[in-house]
Amino acid sequence: MSQKSGESFREALKRDTAFAAIWRRNVEIDLAQRDSIRAFVEEHQNSLVGVFLLSLKEVSIYHSLLEDMMSEASSVFAQHVLVKDKLEKMRQMARRFEAEREKKMTPEEREEQKKRQAMDAKIKIGERFPNAKVKDNAGEIKQLSDYVGKGKYVLIDFWASWCGPCRNEMPNVKAAYEKYASKGFEVISISIDKKQKAWRTAIEELGMNWTQVLNVDAADVYGIYAIPKTFLVDPEGIVVAKDLRSKKLEKTLFNLLE
Repeated sequence: MSQKSGESFREALKRDTAFAAIWRRNVEIDLAQRDSIRAFVEEHQNSLVGVFLLSLKEVSIYHSLLEDMMSEASSVFAQHVLVKDKLEKMRQMARRFEAEREKKMTPEEREEQKKRQAMDAKIKIGERFPNAKVKDNAGEIKQLSDYVGKGKYVLIDFWASWCGPCRNEMPNVKAAYEKYASKGFEVISISIDKKQKAWRTAIEELGMNWTQVLNVDAADVYGIYAIPKTFLVDPEGIVVAKDLRSKKLEKTLFNLLE
């Protein structure tokens, strides 16, 4: 979700409380559906019921999530024609959307795309993490180096309370934190929220019991133009992975810490 679209959408939610309530309820239903399907397939990888659920037109699932599931599920699921067909349709749709988007781009938007590509290249795996400013819960300005590169693996997690995909991913981050915190793993979640009340409420609702800070210049330093976005940094401060979500995060931490 882009920052620009997120900000305008938040304004709409603020203006229309009835719409906001309906949106929140729909998000809750949608996320619950996605989580239940994913959990079933992950726990019953040899069951064709998972294939059936996924093949239903009424069942929605993120393209990126299905790609992740395909890498983890058994061949009974991953190689089934219904699953492969749905994934291929999603890939085709994504390619068509990207092609149409590029055709309609103005010169300014093409320049913005180049800037985003440059921003993506800011943080390189194998290099030391860049330092940046954040604001802690007490309102004090801190350095990212106060939390990172101090002998533990740290997941730097950019998010916001209004970001649906961020909220959907947070249970996975929480599970990873609670499983590996005692083995040398920490999380620092950097919110780009402008409203501290919404930020604090989301932290409580999602049970985010790890380090929480607000963005000062970290989003600029790390080239953040869409969230969620994560970077995994090793005990010496070297970036070892980017964009870890769901099972990818669990698998990476298992390989590093078990």
